[in-house]
Amino acid sequence: MIYIDFGHHPDKERLPREAAIHGYIVITGLCGSAANSQDVPLPNYLKLNIHDLNFLETFKKLVVSIFENFSFFSAKLKPYRDIIENESELFKAPILDYFFKK
Repeated sequence: MIYIDFGHHPDKERLPREAAIHGYIVITGLCGSAANSQDVPLPNYLKLNIHDLNFLETFKKLVVSIFENFSFFSAKLKPYRDIIENESELFKAPILDYFFKK
């Protein structure tokens, strides 16, 4: 139900994206590309500061809330899933335009 990734996120990470597509609620830290809303466009409440003094309590509350309200959180990730599903078209369009532009 939940995919947790507090890694360094040097770029757009494949695993959080795959987890989201498969219906998991993704929780990340704020390292690397995860801090960037362009690369990892999750709601801010799903991005936790692992250095915060209240991190463990915040994390626990979030996980409990997800288990109690899974459909709510799942609906909140729909825009992220839509972006992921449509990305191949965003990459193809400029290439096709360049090579096949008349």
